[in-house]
Amino acid sequence: MPQVEVERVKVEKDEDVIINLILENGFRTVAEIGVWEGWMTGRVLNTPAANKIIKNYWAIDKWGILEGDERTAWRDWAKITQEHWDEKYEKVCMLMRYFQSLHVLRRDSLQAAKLFWPGFFDLVYIDACHWYKEVQDDIDAWLPLVRKGGILAGHDYGPVRDGTGRRSRCEVKPAVDDYFGEGNVTVVPEHMVWYKRVGD
Repeated sequence: MPQVEVERVKVEKDEDVIINLILENGFRTVAEIGVWEGWMTGRVLNTPAANKIIKNYWAIDKWGILEGDERTAWRDWAKITQEHWDEKYEKVCMLMRYFQSLHVLRRDSLQAAKLFWPGFFDLVYIDACHWYKEVQDDIDAWLPLVRKGGILAGHDYGPVRDGTGRRSRCEVKPAVDDYFGEGNVTVVPEHMVWYKRVGD
């Protein structure tokens, strides 16, 4: 049987890795956890081949003031007022004018996960809180919601220490490695994306 050539995009940014996963697998139901201003949302849905495949794209974020350890770790983000978070939320909501498949949900990651049933998603991409416990909590909450053969993915799989040797604000890598076992996820290091096929 002849191989069908799958359309792919040139990988220049982390969102291109996700676009190619959608194209290669024909993923129709996608969740993005941690949306910020909607860069990835817009990039994915603005890619004609991906937009043609996707039937439901859930953009989920709390768009709210950082609390506790988040404030210390993300000092610049801790200065963002609720008014500015509201503007970011509204900016993402505006994308619904252009993309019929887009659903914007303003909820904390763990609260949002309770709204969906097991196996609902083909692909879930996590780019929310980067602290160890929160990353593992997100994996715990969203992994059961990905169907068998689907993919759970995330961003900022990088060093815990920055170039100066200081502790960075990112604990994604150790959280993912401890959850799945080191070497048990696929990594695209130049874009700091990790992913795991459910059932593997």
